[in-house]
Amino acid sequence: YRLWTRPFIPNLEAPSFDERHYYERFMVTLHNNPNNVDLGKDVLFELITQDAAIMMTKAFDENTLPRLEKAISAIEAMGNTCEGENFDAFDDLLDRARVLQCWARTLRSVVAWVAAMYQHQAATTDAERAKHYAFLQDAIDKDLDNTRNLIDLLETTQHDLIVVSGDTETPFVYGENLIEQLHNKIALTEKYRNVDPYIDPDIMWRI
Repeated sequence: YRLWTRPFIPNLEAPSFDERHYYERFMVTLHNNPNNVDLGKDVLFELITQDAAIMMTKAFDENTLPRLEKAISAIEAMGNTCEGENFDAFDDLLDRARVLQCWARTLRSVVAWVAAMYQHQAATTDAERAKHYAFLQDAIDKDLDNTRNLIDLLETTQHDLIVVSGDTETPFVYGENLIEQLHNKIALTEKYRNVDPYIDPDIMWRI
C-alpha cells in the first residue's frame, strides 16, 4: 500500500498520474482498485469500517502512542547513564523504538483518514462536514510532522533500522531513495491537502 510514501490527502487522485507514479508503480494494484482512492478498501475487501476507524484512531491516541512515548523516554534515560558498548546498545534500541513510533503514527494516519473521510461522506449538514474536514486537516498536520521526523531519523541514525533494496524498489521493499520519496510525499501533501474530499464510488467499473 506504500503507506510511508503516499500522501494522506482528501482526494487521493488529486495529484496527476505522473505525480503519483513514484509510489503507485510499486503498489500491488490495478488501475481500478478501490485502494487507489480509498484506504479502507482493497479489491473486493472492506479493510476498515467507519466504526473500526473511529475506534482505532482513539486507541492509537490514548493507548499505543502514549506508551511508545513513555518507552522512548525510558530508553533515552537509561542510555544517558551508560557509555561504551552499553551506550551503543541503548542508542540502537532508541532509534529502533523511534522508527517503530513513526510506523505506528503512519498507521494512525490511515485509520484517521478513513474515520474522517467516511464521516464526511455520511454527514448531512455543513457543520458536520466542517467538523470532519477539520479532523482530517489535523490528521494531515500530524502525518507531515511524522514524515519529517522519519526523514530526520533516517538521515541521522548510525544504525540499520529498516531493510531497503540496494538494487531497485519492489512491491515489498522500499529502495535506497526512500528519503527522496518521503520528500515527494510532503510536497504532494502540501500541494493537495485543501482539495475537496472525494472517493470515487465507481472506480471498479473503469475501463
